[in-house]
Amino acid sequence: MRFGYKSVLHYYKAFTMTASVVAHESILGIIFNSYVLTLIITQKHNSIKEYRILLGNSTCALLLLSLLTFFLQIRFVIVGDSLGYVALGPIRFLDTPRLALFCTALFLAIDFYAFMTIAMCMAYKF
Repeated sequence: MRFGYKSVLHYYKAFTMTASVVAHESILGIIFNSYVLTLIITQKHNSIKEYRILLGNSTCALLLLSLLTFFLQIRFVIVGDSLGYVALGPIRFLDTPRLALFCTALFLAIDFYAFMTIAMCMAYKF
């Protein structure tokens, strides 16, 4: 049986493939950010001495962002002029919409904070 391009099965397959890619990238982000954080804590090199706090701060923010990305796996739905989202990650099994909404707000705030931390670092350097 052959399905058309706009079949429900096609959209479901594309949605689940995207969710698995996001899950794998989030897990890699968690692993690499944890490794960078252990390097920042254990290595005491003189060349990064003045940037250790900034590196640790941004690494902790990115580690939390990777964790939230894994647990939320947000997909945005656009209908007309409205924008909504669907959480497809493991948080949907908890059946707590307030927690999902709080985690989404925290996700967006940390994403903005991580971006601004890098921008402030460049402004501080010069």
